[in-house]
This record gives sequence, C-alpha cells and structure tokens, in this order.
Amino acid sequence: LSFLLFFFTFSAFSQDAQENADFKLAIKLYEDRSYDLALEQFKRFSEKYSSSANVAESKYYIGLIQVQLKQYDEARYSFQNFALSYSSNPKAPQAWMYVAEMFERVKNLKEAANTYERVKVFFQNDASVPDALWKASTCYRLLNDTENEQRVLKTLTREYSTSKSFPKARLRFVS
Repeated sequence: LSFLLFFFTFSAFSQDAQENADFKLAIKLYEDRSYDLALEQFKRFSEKYSSSANVAESKYYIGLIQVQLKQYDEARYSFQNFALSYSSNPKAPQAWMYVAEMFERVKNLKEAANTYERVKVFFQNDASVPDALWKASTCYRLLNDTENEQRVLKTLTREYSTSKSFPKARLRFVS
C-alpha cells in the first residue's frame, strides 16, 4: 500500500515539475524574443495542461507574441477570447484594450472606438477605463465623428475627474 501511495505521489510531483518546466521554457523563449518558438510552446502548454493554473497566463502570452509577429487579427482574437474567458483575471481589462489596439493597427477606427468604450461596459471599476475612453474619443475625432467624440468626452469628464486623462479631455471637450 505504501508503495502505491509513493508511486502516485511521485507521479503527481513529476507531472507538476514537468508542467512548471514547460511553462518556464515558454517564458524563456518569449524573453529571448524567439517568438515563433515561444508561440508554439505556449500553444502546446495550453493544450497539454488544460487544467493548469498557468493556462490563462499562457493564453495571454499567445496574444502578446502574435502582436510581436504582426499577426494582428490573430492577436485580437486571442485577447478577446482571453478577456471573455477569464473576465475576473486582473489582465482581462488590458487584454480588452489590446483588442481595440489591434483594430487600430488594421485601421478600423470605428471598431477600435467601440471596443475602447466596451472596456467601461465590461470592467467599469478598472483603472484603465479613463484611458480607454480617451482613446475612444481620439478614434472618433480621427473619424470626424464629433457627436460620439463629445459624448465620450462628456462621460470621461463627468465620471472620471480624478483621472490622468481628465485635464486633456476637459480641454478637448470645451473646444
């Protein structure tokens, strides 16, 4: 009986050690800017250890790597899935900001503006909301959509008067 207990304990420990080694390898590849290899390693990790506590982190890194590889549509999809699947993760609001940034990178300013506004909808208490609203207003300005720009600036100045974005929003709102 003690042999079986030892075997199962050792087996579980071995599995955890391998999981940690695989995750650390993926991180190291990312830090070394071996993005193609890191992307494959993170994808393999997410599949092999689907119940791991590090899967969310792995999926976030996949999006970051896709940005580095200029795979903007894939990155947008990865970050959107991350933000929706792990909405309570502290990185979810930033992932949603990346979704909007990917729309900007492919010159889809209307979707970028809408997505920046969704940060407030999905993560209303997050510190990134004022910055997201500021970026939404900037996209609307570039689109010459004065009505939506003013609407967003009004929200920003009314609800986030203590944010870093407030002074510039106030200046733009009154002009």
